[in-house]
Amino acid sequence: MTEPLRPELERPLPHAMGTLRVVRGYPVPWFVDWYPDGTPEFRAMDRAKWHQAVNPRETLTSPPTWWAEGRPATRAEILASIESGFPLLEATLTHEPHPEAARAELYRRRDLAMKLLPAA
Repeated sequence: MTEPLRPELERPLPHAMGTLRVVRGYPVPWFVDWYPDGTPEFRAMDRAKWHQAVNPRETLTSPPTWWAEGRPATRAEILASIESGFPLLEATLTHEPHPEAARAELYRRRDLAMKLLPAA
């Protein structure tokens, strides 16, 4: 069941966010992982969606947008999110068939993402 948005969130939501499920008053990003009970784990990404999102054969047709708490994120918020989530991503690499190659790819993709951040 979708809940109402928190009253302090900017309206209207951007078109791309209009179909997102709302939990605790916040739109849940497409890539968020979910617990079996249907609760989103905002701090973690769904592995399959992450692979789909970072597929190197795909090219961006428009610059990415960055969001925090239902509004455009600041550069500092984006960096804090990357820094806080990166150790969790690194921890999952031990389950990869070639952990060192996976680690190198993770760092390569982080470096690519850093180039897409908004200006300070």
